[in-house]
Amino acid sequence: MEEQIRGPRYWHGSPKTIHLNCDRDDKGEVGGSNLWIDPTYHPQLEMTNGWKPVSLLRAIAHELGHTLGTGDDGPFQMSNVDLNENPISTQAGERFERIAY
Repeated sequence: MEEQIRGPRYWHGSPKTIHLNCDRDDKGEVGGSNLWIDPTYHPQLEMTNGWKPVSLLRAIAHELGHTLGTGDDGPFQMSNVDLNENPISTQAGERFERIAY
């Protein structure tokens, strides 16, 4: 994912700059350059160890995938979870994966 953010230029036209933004009134789009993260919002997700509140790390990984153009699509809407959220969260030390959208 870091390689996709940095470039090369032909992937996105230029290396991406990502803005962290908590203003929900300023709507973005999938593949845009803004992440909307509420650090106090921890909805329950179905994980390999049951229903657990989402971590801030997992939320950032998921939304970062959207800035790179990965949608919540594919079988059962798990493309972004499978390509970005689970691998980043696992590499950062979270022991369990998200198994449902």
